[in-house]
Amino acid sequence: MIVVPEEFARCTVEREGEPGAAWLAGLPGIVEEVLGRWDHVPYGAVTHGGGGPGLDVITQFADRLAELLARRA
Repeated sequence: MIVVPEEFARCTVEREGEPGAAWLAGLPGIVEEVLGRWDHVPYGAVTHGGGGPGLDVITQFADRLAELLARRA
């Protein structure tokens, strides 16, 4: 489960009010659903800048490919 940065959450609620708070409450679930759909996993902490959060991700495929390539070496 991702952790939404406090500053990002505060700014979002200040700017958007209750709709922003509701969106933030559902954001971890949305991210988890999308990561699963795209076969990605989080890589590092959630960051933010400007108007939105950022999350580095890697594909499960990339992990498997790296493992296969390491075996061939």
